[in-house]
Amino acid sequence: QIEALYGLSPAEINAHPQRLLDTLHPDDRERFFNSTRESADTLKPWQLEFRAFTRRGEMLWMRGSSTVHRMENGDVVWDGLLLDITENKNAEKALQESEDRFRWLSELSAEGIFVHLDGVLLDVNRAGADMLGYSVEELLGRNVLDFLVPQERPEIQTKIAALSMDRYETVGLRKDGSTFPVEVQPGYVAFEGKKIRYATARDITERKAADAALRASQQRFQDFAQSASVWFWELATEFRHTYLSHPLTPRTRIPPDPRPGQ
Repeated sequence: QIEALYGLSPAEINAHPQRLLDTLHPDDRERFFNSTRESADTLKPWQLEFRAFTRRGEMLWMRGSSTVHRMENGDVVWDGLLLDITENKNAEKALQESEDRFRWLSELSAEGIFVHLDGVLLDVNRAGADMLGYSVEELLGRNVLDFLVPQERPEIQTKIAALSMDRYETVGLRKDGSTFPVEVQPGYVAFEGKKIRYATARDITERKAADAALRASQQRFQDFAQSASVWFWELATEFRHTYLSHPLTPRTRIPPDPRPGQ
């Protein structure tokens, strides 16, 4: 095993023990020697994770674990294992880099991003906290349903339990008690055997106000058209009627608000 890991044969290590120590990463040598010295002085088990280089120049992450005892002649002997944990360390590094990228991107997002497990918030970006009027720290560990008006909670709880991926609108509840319309796009990822939920949330107050203003404007136009003595009509592409005022209807026998294509 040692030869497979380091490229050094047992005979070579027995003849030249320093060659094994020479494989230690320069930044880990002090920790390594301090830990073995402490183990020798106290006769407590030795454990350490450290980096070492193979003869080919490849860096490995190693985990050492051993018991220690003192021989009758005063020599200290360690009996234990050295495990190659390079793959685990690489996976941990990749996960950390992924989490860092997510954090960086989420903080750039103007939308609120909420990450939760069974409704309990694990993470939230600054935009999400600002949307609700809380600090990030105040939100972590809270249930996402706490930030919806009570009448919306049963339906949203059902969506969470069903792992629904459908976009929906609901009503948010801020720290100060005010409410606002919010559009939510949920999703989930599998992580360590668990289904971690996430959701992007957008405050759609302005959009709702614009929609209401447009509907009011359209209604005012239709009310005016119905009462005017002149004719009004609207045409879409390909000359399809989309609206005819009532004064025009008796003459054309086309009903108001005809279906497209008439």
